[in-house]
Amino acid sequence: VAMGVLPSLQRGGASVDDPARVIIVSSEMSINAAMGIFGGKLIFSSPTAENDLEDDWRGEVTRGDGTLAASLPAYGRAKLCGTLFAFELNRRLKQQGIPVIAHAVHTGAVATDSSRDSVVDAFPRWIPGLRWITGNVFFPLLWRSGQAGSLALLCPALSRAEYIVNGGQYLDALCRPFLHDQDPNPTRDLETTFTVPQFLSGEQKAPLTLQMDPVQALLLADLRWSERLWNVSLAFLSASPAKDVVAFAP
Repeated sequence: VAMGVLPSLQRGGASVDDPARVIIVSSEMSINAAMGIFGGKLIFSSPTAENDLEDDWRGEVTRGDGTLAASLPAYGRAKLCGTLFAFELNRRLKQQGIPVIAHAVHTGAVATDSSRDSVVDAFPRWIPGLRWITGNVFFPLLWRSGQAGSLALLCPALSRAEYIVNGGQYLDALCRPFLHDQDPNPTRDLETTFTVPQFLSGEQKAPLTLQMDPVQALLLADLRWSERLWNVSLAFLSASPAKDVVAFAP
């Protein structure tokens, strides 16, 4: 979609100081995915780019089964892909001086029907009334309304603050930049990781390796996967009915 409307956005951007905007709706689950909480092979199963097009893009491995626990890895992976797409798109637009920016935004926990159903499903059925109370009483009180979640998108869409106009940020629901303290040229080859035991169905599995610092984890994910994700996306577009939009890619 972003590729298809890019020519219109480019015409709508007055200048690099007053650009058009692409806003990707992300989630905190994208950070968890970057940290490795859902496993270390969420984007590419192969360590090289040789077999990228044969990887798990359609969710054969990480697709959920409709329950919350099984679906979180697929959800986190999808949201991380959206975040990395925003980073790479913004980078390429900026390099070419195109007056369009891109941000990824975490709107906060929003009480949509799908999120409510997923949370309610995590509670046992054998406790009478628990699911109803959770979904109809506690859920609306603790989570934001759909309208409030939508309002979180207005700041990156309209603000002229410098960190907004520069693009390429992961923003929280208060429009605060998650990567505000990043070094312009961070040293990303040294990783600070730790391992934790993993238990599944009462059996101990291989330990997970997690990235200790979430900012560093997202920067590392950007380094590892953004360019490859971009190239694979264009390759799939080229083989689809929407192949004509590839010509608009920066």
